[in-house]
Amino acid sequence: MSSFKYLFKGNSKLLVMFFFMSFIAINCQNGCGGCNGCTTSVIVDQESRTQKADGIQIEVTANKNRVTNRKLRINEDIHIDKTIWFTVDYYLEVDSRPEIKNICEFDAPENVDLEKALAEFKIKFSPDKQHFAVGLNNKVYDFFHMLKDGTPFSSGCFYVRDSTDILMSNANIDFDKINWKIFPDPDVLLDTVILPNNYAVWALECNKTNVLSLLNDLPPGNKHEMALIENWFCEIADLHFTQPRVEKIIKVSPAWKKAAIKSLIKAIGTAVSENDEQLDESLTMVLWINDANALNKADSVAFVEYFAAGYAGDYWVERFKNKNLPINKKMQTALLSKAKNIGSNFQQEIDEMSKMTAIDILIVCKENEVLKGFINKNIQSEILLNDFFDISACTIRHYDAYPKDLQAIIVKRFLEVAKKNNSGLTGFNISEIAEFLKDKISCDELKKIVELHKSDLNMFKMPDGC
Repeated sequence: MSSFKYLFKGNSKLLVMFFFMSFIAINCQNGCGGCNGCTTSVIVDQESRTQKADGIQIEVTANKNRVTNRKLRINEDIHIDKTIWFTVDYYLEVDSRPEIKNICEFDAPENVDLEKALAEFKIKFSPDKQHFAVGLNNKVYDFFHMLKDGTPFSSGCFYVRDSTDILMSNANIDFDKINWKIFPDPDVLLDTVILPNNYAVWALECNKTNVLSLLNDLPPGNKHEMALIENWFCEIADLHFTQPRVEKIIKVSPAWKKAAIKSLIKAIGTAVSENDEQLDESLTMVLWINDANALNKADSVAFVEYFAAGYAGDYWVERFKNKNLPINKKMQTALLSKAKNIGSNFQQEIDEMSKMTAIDILIVCKENEVLKGFINKNIQSEILLNDFFDISACTIRHYDAYPKDLQAIIVKRFLEVAKKNNSGLTGFNISEIAEFLKDKISCDELKKIVELHKSDLNMFKMPDGC
């Protein structure tokens, strides 16, 4: 935190830019493009029509979108460059199935005629009515496929999978020249598309949502979920297999559970770093499955592969919480011993376990004397000055995890720090301490702190009633 303030010291323009960019990042998550600025899209007009295509009832909607791109410019002044243009895209409902959005998008003039845009939209179904193409005039933009029920899904550029094109619209396929025999049965195609993910299947903005909706509507333990887990790890599997879904599947499909354990243990053993999403998600799903065999295997692999390097901290904390299927004694002793060492020597650099993991394990194991020593030893001005971030993360931001008696000590120690006029802490540090204390101490004490540090607390708001 102290380095944060130092970064902006004497540079109010840089500080304004930081907070503005933070605001933009939070409010434009759906459309930001990094250095390209923040892009947002709003529907400003639309026209719909209902018709039959190859005997299938459809409803198509043409949307006029106003697209705005904002870029922050910093010269002598800070200002925003704003660029506005318009596009048309289509929403499509086929045979009362869930609507597909954002297909066939193209740039358009502000005065675009949506009736004409509807007339240009074209859809054609395969003879067996399991597949359909959409596009403009006689040019195919995308292919969709339908299981017996549910949301149609796109196959991306599967049709031209030997091409270097990543968008079907670049392939220049005419509607009257479509070779429907290229597509296998939609059940087969779904697994082909969602598993390897190598046909630009997510080039269409809504396809990921469509596929997830389709999978979620299928009964738990279906064959596509088996295919997903056998090919773990992939993005769609990670998004689809939530804890409630996994708990439903293992109740009805022992085969899926067996396949899942095999895939997860393999993934845990092949992860390359602590930041590997595959490691975190695999360990998390093992916890959801909550099977003795799976947990023992995951414990062994994680302990051998990651304990010495400080990985898998959240997993170990959850394992300590599981009293019905506990960690074996040898691992438990080693982990708890390391946690105690970190709690007692918090300022030392210890690689085998993160400081937050250590504190969490001590809390779960009710090692209150070690925690008390950690609190008293580290919540003092001289220590906080050099290590405010780690200490505040393990106390202020982790306050609710502690038992009541230790919470009282944390408040007492930070109150003592806040009462010092020359603590040496930065304004950001003092602000965090004051925010932490304001609903835990008396109004008189809080007013004294605010008066003592008023130059650092000019944006601090007293609680109601004080």
